[in-house]
Amino acid sequence: MGKRTHATLDYYNTPPAMCLRCGHLCDAATLVGKGGSPCPGDVTVCIACAHVMAFDKRLRLRDLTAAEIKEVKQDDKVTAVRCGILLKIATDPHWGGEKKRGRAQ
Repeated sequence: MGKRTHATLDYYNTPPAMCLRCGHLCDAATLVGKGGSPCPGDVTVCIACAHVMAFDKRLRLRDLTAAEIKEVKQDDKVTAVRCGILLKIATDPHWGGEKKRGRAQ
């Protein structure tokens, strides 16, 4: 997957996959707190609904294991990312709709 830069964030293309909660098309990841591209087992947060998932060995989205859920609940970075997305959802009625289920809303 290729690295791209937008503003001051580096992000990476990932295989297109739908969020397991809202159906948003997730096809890129921005890394928080580490360098390099996404790896299997890395946690990701849906930009449209703030659902937390992980990448499988093919970089497709999967649900978290019980152990991962416990770990994520204690991760301040994941909490901060989720809070930012949830705040945007609460204040912007158009947030997250442009790529839902792969088509314009």
